[in-house]
Formats: sequence, C-alpha cells, structure tokens
Amino acid sequence: MIDVIIAVLSMLALGPFAPSLDFPSERAIGPAGAASAQFASNTLDNMVLAPAGARDASSLSASSTPSADAAPASTRIDLPVYTRVGPETKLDRYMNLAAKRLDSRMQGALSHIPDDGRRLLALKYYTRRPGNINGRWAMSAGQIAKHVGSKQHQRAVATVEAIKLRFATQNPGYRLAVNTDVRSLEKQIEIWNTFGSTEQAGQSILTKTERALANDTAWPAEPGPQDVARFAKMIASTPTSRTPTAAAPGFSLHGTGRAFDFIIWKGDEIVAGAVAETVGTVWDKAGWTKKLKDAITEVSPNFVGPLRAPYEPWHYDYRPG
Repeated sequence: MIDVIIAVLSMLALGPFAPSLDFPSERAIGPAGAASAQFASNTLDNMVLAPAGARDASSLSASSTPSADAAPASTRIDLPVYTRVGPETKLDRYMNLAAKRLDSRMQGALSHIPDDGRRLLALKYYTRRPGNINGRWAMSAGQIAKHVGSKQHQRAVATVEAIKLRFATQNPGYRLAVNTDVRSLEKQIEIWNTFGSTEQAGQSILTKTERALANDTAWPAEPGPQDVARFAKMIASTPTSRTPTAAAPGFSLHGTGRAFDFIIWKGDEIVAGAVAETVGTVWDKAGWTKKLKDAITEVSPNFVGPLRAPYEPWHYDYRPG
C-alpha cells in the first residue's frame, strides 16, 4: 500500500510544490561577525570565483597555486567577500598559507567567513578532507536545478509526503513539516556565520591557536612549507569546547539533496524543532524521536537516521535503493 502511495505522490511531484520553510538547527542566532573592524566587505552580487591564483592577494583565501580539483569557472557565491584591513598578522599568514593547500572551492568559501574563529574552525574541518571532493561538495545552482527535476528527487519528495501522512495518522493533531529544497552553499555559509555553536567552537580553537603561535621558537614568523604542514595538522587535531551544530560550509548533506530535517508541529506551533538544546527533553524524553523513527521506518528503508554526530533526532539521510 505504501508503494502505491509513493508512486502516486511521485507523479504529483512533477507539479509544483508549495514553498516550505528552511529549518536551521539552532534557534538562537549568534552575531555574524560581518561588522568586525578588522575586515572590509566587498559586496559583489553574482561574483564569479576566479581560479586559484587569479584572485586579489588581499583576499582571506587568495592562492597562487591552482588546485588540481578546481571549481568550475561558473561557480558563484552571492555573498560579500571579506578582506582584511591593515597589516597581515602571524595568524593570518599561517591560515592563508594553510588555505592554499586546499581545493579552490574551500578557499572560496573561506573568503566569505569574516571572523577568525569561525574561519579557523572551517579550516579545521577542511584540512581533514584531503583528496578529491567532487560528489561531496555542495551542488552549484545548475546542479541543484538539474537535481530537482530528477526522478530521484521526485521520489524522495514523494516518500517524504508518505512519511508525513503516516506520522499524522499515527499522531492525531500533529504534523510534520519538511524542507525538501537543496541547501545552497550560500545558505550553508550564512548558517555558519550566524550560529552560536560555530561562534563558541571557533572562539575555542582560536584561543588555543593564538596561544600556540605565541611561541616564536616553535612557530616562526615566516613559516616554511613544513611549518605550514605542521600548522594544518595541529588545527585539524585541536579539540573545541563544543561540537558545532552546522556542517562546515560545502559539506552539509543538505547541499547534496540527500538530507532532510523533520520538524513536528501542532497547529501553528512548533512542538519539536531543529534546536540542539531540546534533544534530550523535547525529542528523546517526550518520545518524539521514537515516533518520528517509527513513521519513517514503516514507510521506507531509504531514509537512514537519525544523525548521530552531532546527534540530531530530526535529521535523516536519503539513500536511494
């Protein structure tokens, strides 16, 4: 019976869907850091990322070495580019040189993160992802458009609708809201720049890094290749005070069309939302984690979850059979 419902909904998926809300995984939004006095922003709408080495040297992530796994020339990030005002600091020098070792798409994302803490935190996760990132990086606008029109996406959306129907039947008076849109790289960067958890985790790694770099004997002011390699290794292994509840920009599964957040409503009120602080009380203790899992499991084996690290009972990954 469920297969019949999904088949019908798949046909309906060919038509337009009503727009749905985007549910970031934190309720409290921290400062974006865009007003930091040490940065100036160049607001370039539809800015095309130049190949590594072609960008201005004052960019936070400027590179003189093109990456073998370079981004397509049509890649666009419609967000301000932040450029440091004043002389380069020792931390800047190490971060900029470490960034040059990365894929140009990561370098581009770093240039849109204004404050040192969050940028260092993103660098931490980027340095832990060596090799080719094709297939793991966020879709471009063109790829998103193609994906939304694909049968795979239509079936995923239809399955989500079947899950919503099953959940509402099992829990009278309650309903699920799910954003089935692909989360763009711009949105991922915006989330990274505003969430309180990335600010806290970023400040934690920034404090430890500045303390380490204060040792001029261990960390020379003019670092060589080996020093930069040591710095990248140190950043990758430095623990933070808390785990951010947002993936490093570009690496959220929401950006590949394979992740969905299920939010529980009663009337016009959110009962269980994508809020990390409510995981233990609202989700687990109140039973919504199990109720959501039951509805999803009964409808389709293609949704795997919930996400375990960081633990998000509302987050499920779609893996087409």
